[in-house]
Amino acid sequence: MILKGNARKNGNELASHLLNASMNERVEVAEMRGFAGQDLHENFAEIEAISTGTKADKYLYSLSINPNDPLTREQYQTAIDHIEKKLGLTDQARAIVFHVKDGREHAHVVWSKINTEKMQAVHMAFDRQTLREASQELAKEFGHSLPEGLKADRGNDRYSFQFDLNNFAETSQEKRSGISIEDRRSKIAEAYQQSDSQTAFAHALEDRGYYLAKGDRRGFVVVDMAGEVHSLTRQIKEASAKEIKAKLNLGDPDGLMSVQEAKQIIVDRSRAQAEQRNPQEQKQQAYKDQANRSALKALQGEYRATLEALKVEQVKRVDETTKAIKEAYKADWRAVFKRQQAEKKDLARLASPLVRLGHVLTNKDWQKKIEIDFRASVNPALQAILKGKPNMTKLERVHNLERRKLGQYQKQDTGAEIRKIKAEIAQKRKETTKTYRAVTATFKASLARSGQSQAKLEPGAEKTPAQPRKAFSDRVKKATSKEAMNRASKEARKQAQKERERGQDNSGRAKF
Repeated sequence: MILKGNARKNGNELASHLLNASMNERVEVAEMRGFAGQDLHENFAEIEAISTGTKADKYLYSLSINPNDPLTREQYQTAIDHIEKKLGLTDQARAIVFHVKDGREHAHVVWSKINTEKMQAVHMAFDRQTLREASQELAKEFGHSLPEGLKADRGNDRYSFQFDLNNFAETSQEKRSGISIEDRRSKIAEAYQQSDSQTAFAHALEDRGYYLAKGDRRGFVVVDMAGEVHSLTRQIKEASAKEIKAKLNLGDPDGLMSVQEAKQIIVDRSRAQAEQRNPQEQKQQAYKDQANRSALKALQGEYRATLEALKVEQVKRVDETTKAIKEAYKADWRAVFKRQQAEKKDLARLASPLVRLGHVLTNKDWQKKIEIDFRASVNPALQAILKGKPNMTKLERVHNLERRKLGQYQKQDTGAEIRKIKAEIAQKRKETTKTYRAVTATFKASLARSGQSQAKLEPGAEKTPAQPRKAFSDRVKKATSKEAMNRASKEARKQAQKERERGQDNSGRAKF
């Protein structure tokens, strides 16, 4: 069982995420305890309003429960109560939401961190270690298996394997820069091994295309030639942060250049390298950039066309499915209407007292009732039969209820199929977007490394398409110039009209 929790704010965004049906096959709000309203957005806004009376910035604690093996709702409830007690959030307002994604069910629990009696936030120290212990305890209780990283406490060794795990930010940087994580780390580690001081290390990095700089949150960072910023300690596997600082005599980072200054040096260096190229190299680079931009433009067009095709496919499939389900229910509707018409006719025939009497006398149940009535007094029974009228209104109500139920069944079947279609199209759209980003990242990285060469192509060659921002400005200029021409043309027509009127007036005065 994997437990991930964190204190957070922005309750409105969290509520929207929890209720997002497009990213999940099923969303179920199972519990809302201790809130005044019945809506997640409203309830989280309530906690945010209460938190303004405290010093707490992060007023919610969000937990995701992702079990290795399926859990029953009773087991989920046991696990949530156990975790709540260990975190010190007992009796705090909470919401439980279940998601089904890719066929797997997991749960989200959100607690209010604000103690309304004391008007202060609940103190939660070492919550991740607490969740780790809770995960081990619950896995033992339910008889579930645990991931390797959670099976045992390994002290400081528990972080050793994390160096080889590339997080999302590092993977994104690799795609944007075109520099592999392994290549970057090997070069920085090589520079580290050859250096014995901060100055030597900075020079060794510059020789390999990297710059040592002062980070905003971290003390020392490394900036690559694509302008991406990396943590220094994440680049050298063989040494800890303490060992790196001791070997290189890393002191106060204030003496280093800032990240922005390093990026400016990289830009100047790339520009200088581009200017030092001979015309033939510039021309070759320009053709290469042109090919990359053309390929990128083609991919963008193909991507838009694919998304539009998926949109059309979804509309078409939804329409076809709706019609198919409607056609499949036609037989049921016909049977219902046919039976209801027959029941109406049968009831209408009972409008005549004699027909009602014959109907009663031929009915065995009513015969028994009449025999009993004869023992007492037959007159009241006959009077009830002769004076009674068929209750058509009651029958109509029964028929309307039957039709509503059948309509609900049809609507439910249609909705289920439409949701399935939308989920399939959403998955296709997600895969298409993932592939598109992966492919275009290569071209963008190549263009970024080349410094967007400004060399001119030979006469007759295809011109480099303008960048989006420039294209937008060109459209604005074109629209502005067109508007100016229209205004000038309108003013010219007005002036010509005035001249004609003035000429007519002059000619009139001349005649008199």
